[in-house]
Amino acid sequence: ISLLDLLKRLCAAFPNLRFRLSSIEPSELTPDMIAWASSTPNFCPHWHIPLQSGSDNILKRMNRHYTSSHYRNFIMELRTAMPDAAIGADVLAGFPGEDEPAFEKTMELISELPITYVHAFPFSSRPGTVAAAMNDMVPKKEKARRGRAVRNLGNEKKQAFHLSQVGKIFECLVEQQDKETGLWKGLTPNYIPVLIETGRDQADLKNQILPVRITKAEKGMAFGILLK
Repeated sequence: ISLLDLLKRLCAAFPNLRFRLSSIEPSELTPDMIAWASSTPNFCPHWHIPLQSGSDNILKRMNRHYTSSHYRNFIMELRTAMPDAAIGADVLAGFPGEDEPAFEKTMELISELPITYVHAFPFSSRPGTVAAAMNDMVPKKEKARRGRAVRNLGNEKKQAFHLSQVGKIFECLVEQQDKETGLWKGLTPNYIPVLIETGRDQADLKNQILPVRITKAEKGMAFGILLK
């Protein structure tokens, strides 16, 4: 059974449950899957698709079976089909052989694509792996610098995405009360954490799916108001 067939069966069998993919390789993302997901109400519009590098040379050294242009095409097709989807990416900073031009290709690709958040990790050598025996290791401080640069760019992309959703209404899953503000905290289908102003007594809203209008976004968090 394919991943798409499994998702179809699950979403059809449990129409009142939400399904979300935590991560999917670019090679597994097909036009048929995108078309199905865009028309399936209980499949959350959230994708996490590892990039790792925007340099084709580094992708080849990583033994990744796609190129930067293939990745670009996947993401743009996805954005066209699902305009409000969250699209996350993983990036590995400082892989052996990654010089400054190769790193800049990664930064440029992230900047250009409608990616909405980024998980960045510095390369860490593991004994016995092919990468551990490679030449041209990147210095530790430089790996850390590149990782910070990617994370900063990712935060900018996240904030821009959150701001683009202000004014829209989502069916939010309320998860818990925020300890700092006392507001209920929920998650939109497209993976935006929201602090919810209820405008009434703080009844127990945990695990309820409720309509919320996004009113503002700042510091990686969105704010919304519960609609009655």
